[in-house]
Amino acid sequence: MMKAHGDRRGRPLLETLRRELRVASRLLLKERWFTMAAVTALGLGIAVSNTIFTLVNGILLRDLPFSDPDRVVTIGMAVRPSERPNAGVSFQVARETSVATIGDLDVE
Repeated sequence: MMKAHGDRRGRPLLETLRRELRVASRLLLKERWFTMAAVTALGLGIAVSNTIFTLVNGILLRDLPFSDPDRVVTIGMAVRPSERPNAGVSFQVARETSVATIGDLDVE
C-alpha cells in the first residue's frame, strides 16, 4: 500500500510539470515578439554580467603581470592646489626624472 501511494504522489508532479511546459511552449510560440524580447533580455543580461566579472577578475582579483609587483612605482609631481589642481606630469618632466633616478637604483 505504501508503494502504491508513493507512485501516485510522484506521477502527478511529473504530469503537472509536463503540462506546464507544454502550455508555456505554446504561449512562447504564439507570442513571438515577447519571446524575442525575453531571449534578448536574457542574452544581454548574461553578456553584461560576464563582461563585468571578466573586468573585475582581471583588474582586482589577479596579481599584476610582473615578476616583482612590489617594485612597481608611479611618477608624480607635487604642485600647489592653487596653481594647478589635478596636475599631471608632462612627458619631459617624467623622462628627466626617470633618467635621474634610474641611475640611482640597482637595476640589473
